[in-house]
Amino acid sequence: MYKIAVNINSRKLIGDSVVEKIIYTIKKYYKNTEIILFKDAVNLKERLTCDFRKIIVLGGDGTILATAREVHDCGIPILGINLGNLGFLTSIEMSNLDEGIKKLSLGDFEIEERIMLDCSIQSSIQNGNNEEKMLALNDVVISREIMSGMYKYGIYVDGNYYTTFKSDGIIISTPTGSTAYSLSAGGPIIYPTIDVIAITPICPHSLNSRSIVLGADSNISISISGNVGKIILSLDGQSHNDIVNTDIIKIKRHEKKCKIIKLNGDDYFNVLRNKILKNV
Repeated sequence: MYKIAVNINSRKLIGDSVVEKIIYTIKKYYKNTEIILFKDAVNLKERLTCDFRKIIVLGGDGTILATAREVHDCGIPILGINLGNLGFLTSIEMSNLDEGIKKLSLGDFEIEERIMLDCSIQSSIQNGNNEEKMLALNDVVISREIMSGMYKYGIYVDGNYYTTFKSDGIIISTPTGSTAYSLSAGGPIIYPTIDVIAITPICPHSLNSRSIVLGADSNISISISGNVGKIILSLDGQSHNDIVNTDIIKIKRHEKKCKIIKLNGDDYFNVLRNKILKNV
C-alpha cells in the first residue's frame, strides 16, 4: 500500500481543524493510501521504510530542516506545507492547499536534490581524540557566547591553509542555507541545487574579510584560538554544542542529498524576491 508520512510541528499551536483539513485533502487525492502521523519527528527515523513515498511536513522552514536531518539516509522526498512565518523551503500555503495537493498527486512537481553537511568535532579532551559527528542542511555556525571576547578562526581547505578570520564567528553554509544566517552576515545568495559550500565570517574585525565559495567536495577544517571562554557550535540553528578552543571542527558534504519537492510553476526567483529580498 502507498504510504505517506505527515510530520506535524506541534509548537505551531495549530488547531485540530487545520490538521484535519490537511489530512482530508491528502486523502481526497490519494485513494488507498495509508497516512502515518508524526509529531515533531519523534520516531520518524525509526518507523520510516522504503514503502513510504513522501514525507509531508506541516510547519515552516525549521520543521523541514529538523525532518531532513532525521530522514537523510532514507532518500524519501519532503514536501512542506507552510504554517510558519516565512516558509521559504515550503511549496504549499494553506490558501492553495487543495490545488497544491492535487498537483502533488498528479506528479506535477520536481524533486530538488540539495547537499547537506557532515560536521565533526575533533576533541583532544574528551576520550582521547574523540570525534562527534553531526548533520546540517542549512549551515554550521561557530560563534562566541555573548559578552565573551573575540576569537581567531583558522580556515584550512583540503589540508591547505587559507586564512584566519578574527570575528564573532564563522558560518559554513550550503546553497540552501545561503539565504539564512549567511545572507544576514553578508554572504552570497546561491542557487539551491548548485553543489558548493560557502564560508562567511560573522562581524569580522577587518574590512578585507570576505566570503569564499568552495567546491562541494572540499574538506574544511577550522581551528580556534585567541580567547578563553565559551564557544557554541550550532547546526541549522537548532542543535547546539559547547566546544573549546582546542577543538578542531571538520566539515564536508554528506554522502547523500536531501530531496525537496517543489511543485511545477513555483518560480524560485519570485519566491526569493517576495519572501527573502523584501524582508532583508
